[in-house]
Amino acid sequence: MQTSLSVHRKKLLTITLLALIGVGLAFVSWNVMGKSQCPTLGVNDLPTPSYIKCTDLYHDSLYAPMIYGFFLKSIILSSLILLLFSARVYKAWRWFALIAIPFMLIGIIFPIHEPGGQFFGKKETSDAFGYFFLGVTILIVIIVTGIDWFKKRGSSRKETSQKK
Repeated sequence: MQTSLSVHRKKLLTITLLALIGVGLAFVSWNVMGKSQCPTLGVNDLPTPSYIKCTDLYHDSLYAPMIYGFFLKSIILSSLILLLFSARVYKAWRWFALIAIPFMLIGIIFPIHEPGGQFFGKKETSDAFGYFFLGVTILIVIIVTGIDWFKKRGSSRKETSQKK
């Protein structure tokens, strides 16, 4: 039991570390690459099409949703919450995370476009996916912990009735 618990905690810490690396990469994408690639504007200059295209690529697609949005923060928070629970809770959650995280990242980077423009901004999409991810994580924790509690309660009643 102890090895299973420590293995799932190592995996959760790895997920937390990967999410922090994602935050770092988003930061670097704008502050290192974007600012050096994009043309600079003077105080009274109007944005040129190349400036708008460049800032859309580096700032609006990666930096803003990942740094200011809630998605990566929700992954970090979910992983830290799951450290407090058993490996069984982690095993139930990981299937959701393995499916949800890639789809949500695609949804953030390539948002839905409506005929009149974007349906959501990329930061707003990041926030919505982050709250959804954290909410489902908490729901999984409650359900699996509740099932475990009822199983323990049922097995303790069986043991008590067998002793009599």
